[in-house]
Amino acid sequence: NANANANANANANANTNTVPTEVNVLRRIVSKVGRSAASSVPTSTAGIAKPPPETGPTAMQADPKVSGAVDATTPLSHFLVGRQYAFEWTDVWGENKIIYGKILRWVGIAEGIHLFDVKYSEASRKALLLMSKKSVFGSPPIIPEIETIQEDQAWGGCACFERKMLLHRGPDSVIRNLSRDKPCKIVIVPEMRYEKLVDFNNGIQVPEVTLIVRGFKLVFSVKKSTIPNAGLGVFVRCSSFRSNQKESSAGPEVFELMAGELLDIGVYAPLAADDKKREDVFNCKTYCFSMRTEHYSFESPDDDYLFDISDDQTGEPHETARRHLPMYVNETTTGTESIHAENDPEGNVHYMLGLQYSGDWSTYVKDAENFILQADGKTEKEIFVDYGKDYEHVRIREGYSKLPHKRQQVVLGRAAKHQREFVLDVLEYQAPSLAACVEFFSTKLLPENYYGEGGQGTHIDPELRDRALQMSRMFRIRGERIIETMAKNRELGAESQDGSEVKRYDPSEGIDMGSLMKEITGLIERLSRLSCSRPIQPYTKEMEMKDIAEAEEYHKKEGRDSLDGDILDHSDIDSDDNDANAADSDSSYEE
Repeated sequence: NANANANANANANANTNTVPTEVNVLRRIVSKVGRSAASSVPTSTAGIAKPPPETGPTAMQADPKVSGAVDATTPLSHFLVGRQYAFEWTDVWGENKIIYGKILRWVGIAEGIHLFDVKYSEASRKALLLMSKKSVFGSPPIIPEIETIQEDQAWGGCACFERKMLLHRGPDSVIRNLSRDKPCKIVIVPEMRYEKLVDFNNGIQVPEVTLIVRGFKLVFSVKKSTIPNAGLGVFVRCSSFRSNQKESSAGPEVFELMAGELLDIGVYAPLAADDKKREDVFNCKTYCFSMRTEHYSFESPDDDYLFDISDDQTGEPHETARRHLPMYVNETTTGTESIHAENDPEGNVHYMLGLQYSGDWSTYVKDAENFILQADGKTEKEIFVDYGKDYEHVRIREGYSKLPHKRQQVVLGRAAKHQREFVLDVLEYQAPSLAACVEFFSTKLLPENYYGEGGQGTHIDPELRDRALQMSRMFRIRGERIIETMAKNRELGAESQDGSEVKRYDPSEGIDMGSLMKEITGLIERLSRLSCSRPIQPYTKEMEMKDIAEAEEYHKKEGRDSLDGDILDHSDIDSDDNDANAADSDSSYEE
């Protein structure tokens, strides 16, 4: 499943195709999704220089604004600091974009990866804003002035700038100093791109994407996957536009990329305005759909938000996503990936074809041998993505995890507990989160007249109905607690010694709690009336008190404030439920 673009062989035989190595490159950073680099044109493999001695870090204080586990040493200078930088990508409308900037500073080391700040040119940002179509959200795309990137992208972006400007590659050139031990990532955009829908079977239409890259035509099509019981997958075939090319003794012509180059094949998300969701809203949604919408989500660059391409009523990929190629790419079962998820500077998630280069040449060559794309117009290869370690619980649930059976059973045994925590987290939501979740349930998950009532019309899935009802009851309990806290704060203010009201944190945060409680009550009543094949189980006051006690114990165990903690200072109330859940999830299959 490796690099659909690299034809590799480490042996120096005369008739052997070798991997082009002008740039030997990259990796990614903190989340499920990474960052990208620039564009390229193949050149010779000669002159791979050793890194200059000044590229290594020396002692100094790390940038204090970077949060997380960043080493407390930083170089006084780094070879890349001050270098010009460029980054290319293809947007959701199929148009190629580029932005320029320079490496502003070396930030530090997080999880063994060097980080840099790149400052984008103000003129370049304005040009992008002027010439770009509006985003899927109906607003102009926004690119930050400064962005933190990984070392592979820093090297790749600086190399891209030199290529674009056709700069003389003297001893001080980035490309000349990019040795094989340097991680590097350069994003390649096609010269031309064409998308269409084609008939598959039974009236179903699937996307087909054609890319023109460096004299080759790559056609990506959707067909039955080579993985048993995996449904559809994405295949690529290649042909050459080069005329009078005779087949050499080494075999037919092949399509290849240099080490570290990644070809942008399209945007995975967001594809529609509703694809960007608050994380708390998504957590409630994915719980209602028995966690299956996890398959179609990616982290967003914005804190507390993520991208979700699943339909809000069905939990399956929405119609817009079905018209785009990336969602059909399957996950690898062999461990070698040819597709990588990367963010562009606007924050969109792309699927990139190629092999990531981490500075390990021998590993790269070995992986590249697994995917050689012949330019004969006939040979097809299925392409695969790997979602990483954090996706293991989904693999286990879907039955294709490579972990030992005993470990899988441990995770499956804890699955109900982890899902229950999604419900318990609601009892710590702040008022804006609560209001956002209630609005989503009322207008998106369970819109008026979507399901029938009283046994008539469309029946709601019983599991979806029961889980949505369970969440809605938690909304009500949390709303009541917030109102109680507001009343306590008023009483404390009235009882102050000087008679003036004590200034305290308002847990409503401007939300009309009276109206919100009416909406929650209406939501519960409507859920109870929906047509369904299964009767509703009773929910007594004793069961409600048991839920509250369980939530209290859970939040106490996680080191959070009690449910009455809204009387405390605002900073004391803030918590990060999702980080705790993620940590628990990670440990569940490593133990």
